[in-house]
Amino acid sequence: MPDDPKGASLAGAFFHDALLPVAVPPIAAAPIIAGTYRPAAVLHIVHGMAEHGGRYGRLAKKLCDSGVEVWAADQRGHGRTARNGGNDPGKGGLPGHTSDCDAFDRVAADLEAINLAIRAARPGVPLFLLGHSWGSFIAQHYISQGRSDAAAVDGCALSGTRGPGSAKAKAGAPFMATLSALKGRRAASPAARAVVEGPYQKAFRPARTTHDWLSRDEAEVDAYIADPLCGMLCSVGFYQDLAKGLLRIHRPEAIARIPVDLPIYIFCGDADPVGDSGASPRALVGAYSEAGIKNLEFTPYPGARHEPLNETNRDEASAALLSWILRRAQGRDEGKK
Repeated sequence: MPDDPKGASLAGAFFHDALLPVAVPPIAAAPIIAGTYRPAAVLHIVHGMAEHGGRYGRLAKKLCDSGVEVWAADQRGHGRTARNGGNDPGKGGLPGHTSDCDAFDRVAADLEAINLAIRAARPGVPLFLLGHSWGSFIAQHYISQGRSDAAAVDGCALSGTRGPGSAKAKAGAPFMATLSALKGRRAASPAARAVVEGPYQKAFRPARTTHDWLSRDEAEVDAYIADPLCGMLCSVGFYQDLAKGLLRIHRPEAIARIPVDLPIYIFCGDADPVGDSGASPRALVGAYSEAGIKNLEFTPYPGARHEPLNETNRDEASAALLSWILRRAQGRDEGKK
């Protein structure tokens, strides 16, 4: 895969973005916390925009303590993958810029490579995908590819997500295309950020910080702002692909390709501006239900904002996610008996 980026180096007590030879799939993550036992399940986390896989260390420890192994990579244009000097700026090596073209397809191909690496490392173990925010849009794209191969997952959880009917995405796509033509796809643009993220703070005025919309927990917001791998200004191309991708993943034909027996768990804060205070995730639940998806669960958390897993009720949210994974893993194994 000459187009795929290499991973970043190992770091800290837990790790992500294992550095791999070019011939090996691109950013096949090493487990954040790896056990020597056969786990009950594996969770592959796809982080959101302007953050990185290391932010999920607390969740990973909780899940690993209960027998669920966790893998998380820094996606193209994010975290250590973006700062690895061996990665091409147009293919994930520039902070805030995922790709010079077709970002959703390229990141989905990375997820496929990681899932195949997980299947090879943990044969027969149920595999689940968790996408948060931008990562949830990539996850929606991934499951809409109608996979039945080894890279298919046994369930998908979506956090801080959106559903169909986004007037903002429809309006944003031509604006971002124009901005891209004027500035170039790799250019970091405050104007693009203002269009996408500017409205998020409105419900929380007077705001203490620029990111009050993330969580009610001030310490979590402050940690995000202080993290050098978070909050970078994304490229015009990133926002252009985001707008196009949101329209693409919510087309009826895309939703119709999702296997109807795939377990899906959607959870959100009902004060999350990204999800229109819960309205957009509810629209997604409705669209999936209409498509005949059978194993669908939805949990809105009252008062919670964009990051349920970093909220004041994060213990509740992470426990519910763990419960869903273990129930679905047991159900899959029992179905194979």
